[in-house]
Amino acid sequence: MKLNFPEIIQSKTDKELEIISKDYSFYSSEERLLALKELEKRNKLSIALATDKDILEASLEIEKEENEPKFKLTFKDLVPNKNYLFTPILIYINVFIFLLMVLSGVSFLTPDIKSLIGWGGNLRYLTLNGQFWRLISSVFLHAGILHLAFNMYALLYIGVALETAIGKKKFIFAYLLSGIFSSVSSITINENIVSVGASGAIFGLCGVLSAILIFKEYKVANISSKSLLSSIGFFIIYNIIYGFGKTGIDNAAHIGGLVSGFVIGLAYVLVIRNRVNKIAIYASLVFFISLASTLLLSQIPNNIGKYDNVIKEFSKNEQKALWMYREDLNSIPGDKLQYYKDRMNDEGISLWEKNISMLSELQKLDFPQVVKNQVKLIIEYSELRRKSCNIMQELLGNPSDSLNNELNTISKQIEDKLSELEKLNKNNR
Repeated sequence: MKLNFPEIIQSKTDKELEIISKDYSFYSSEERLLALKELEKRNKLSIALATDKDILEASLEIEKEENEPKFKLTFKDLVPNKNYLFTPILIYINVFIFLLMVLSGVSFLTPDIKSLIGWGGNLRYLTLNGQFWRLISSVFLHAGILHLAFNMYALLYIGVALETAIGKKKFIFAYLLSGIFSSVSSITINENIVSVGASGAIFGLCGVLSAILIFKEYKVANISSKSLLSSIGFFIIYNIIYGFGKTGIDNAAHIGGLVSGFVIGLAYVLVIRNRVNKIAIYASLVFFISLASTLLLSQIPNNIGKYDNVIKEFSKNEQKALWMYREDLNSIPGDKLQYYKDRMNDEGISLWEKNISMLSELQKLDFPQVVKNQVKLIIEYSELRRKSCNIMQELLGNPSDSLNNELNTISKQIEDKLSELEKLNKNNR
């Protein structure tokens, strides 16, 4: 552009400005656009000239996009520094945990479900039954080297652009908060799937980056914002569509992370525009995402968790109620008969009735057929135990051949029922 050209065109007549706007040989695209903008300011822009202005603006934007440096990853992006810290550290942590898993005997390519659960995988009935730490531990686990490699590449790509733009504190805050919410989203939708991986948190970072690019609050990595936004958009859309068509991909975590990340990004935009206090926005984000998580978790029908709790309580009651089978009830002195009768009622019959009641409540819930069959057998077993207790109570101080025969018959039925339960459990391991 010629020296002082913006001032020069202000002294030109409307006709001279129109001539300048059409002179491709002597004037640059920027100069011709300035002439058209001056005509627009004077309300002298015809429809044809307005079209020329739009075309010039579009072509200059494309030229600017092409001339801006391309976004490339290098080895130095794996080295933390004062202003770029958490992206490489998060990658190191994920790789280190994966190496520990492999060294402990977990498969390098396809870890089994038991191993992933043992290392902190996110599974609804375990997480909802007091193991809430799984919401964050699962974010640092991966189901094989390919899963790890893909996620770490994506984290590096997003992290280089985002952490340098918004700062390390905002970056790690967004990563952890969106990672936790992605885990909540996963167990809200998935009843019996073990969720692992950093992808939910990475989608959260995509949400943050999308928000700040859309509202143009940051210049990211000295590259074209439109180009970066297009890349992020393609990454999000492709992976979500791919996830819906393939098993083993936790789209619930991806979408949950993305939504929470976008909300966090919008909050960061408000901070940059000085609309809200920084501390207030951090506190509000924690509060509202915690509230949303609590509301989601409270609505989850945790049937497997209820089953697990009932079975644990059943086992305690069973062990306590079996005391009488270890006693010699035929040699109890007369002055102790009432004590033993009362004990049989309190620590025998009542406990089996409690077990039957708890298990009957389980029958009202929705379970896989194998669980329903197991609950039915355990109820039948408990009813036989209760009958056995009643007969043993009657036999105290009152010997009877018919009652002894009935007790022997029930004992045989109990053994048969235990064999059925053992066979059922063996077939479903």
